[in-house]
Amino acid sequence: MREVLLCPANDIPRLGSKVFMVNGISIAVFRSRDKFYAIENVCAHMGGPVGEGFLDGEGKNISCPWHGHSFNIKTGVSMFGDGKIRTFPVTKRDGKLIVQIE
Repeated sequence: MREVLLCPANDIPRLGSKVFMVNGISIAVFRSRDKFYAIENVCAHMGGPVGEGFLDGEGKNISCPWHGHSFNIKTGVSMFGDGKIRTFPVTKRDGKLIVQIE
């Protein structure tokens, strides 16, 4: 695993996201309360930009803006049982976010 520095943690709004290009992979980082999650920015349903989607009120699921397809933010598993989005470990260190990629 390789660590890549993304940004200061405060750059990600609460219940919001920011998209990064890391080694040719578009990765959306979401902030659910004070936890951060990194998920590939491609919907498993039809390829939509999940990083432009919305976290539910509990901060557990992300909905793609194209068709409202929902995925668990921690696991990337579709709530409809028909796909999975790749997830990446993300940590906060010294106020900055670091994602781990293979």
